[in-house]
Amino acid sequence: MFKLLKKLDKKDISLIIIAILLIVVQVFLELKIPDYMTEITRLIQTEDTVIGDILKEGSYMLACALLSLVTAIGVGYIAASVSSNFSYNLRDDVFDKAKTADFFVRKYFIRVRSVHVLPPRSSLHIQY
Repeated sequence: MFKLLKKLDKKDISLIIIAILLIVVQVFLELKIPDYMTEITRLIQTEDTVIGDILKEGSYMLACALLSLVTAIGVGYIAASVSSNFSYNLRDDVFDKAKTADFFVRKYFIRVRSVHVLPPRSSLHIQY
């Protein structure tokens, strides 16, 4: 597992840290919405409430929801970017190993073929 994490670039690690911070902000904003709902409910139940106070709390709640949406989109974009770059690095390493292993595999099979493990074809012919 840790060998795989070494394939991350410094840019990817910084993007992961930014994504974690955005997730923390998103959770904070999501947890703030019920507080605004409570305040709106309290304002509705009081007698001398001005509609501007309710709209102010409602606009704060809407702003929290929209900022939470923006952070969720940002986290999704960052996760897609990091995962595509990570998979590119892994595929590149596998391709490099396959290119270098091809030489050794060819050398091995050429050596095995010249040893003649099976008898020549003429002795395999069965006569009835």
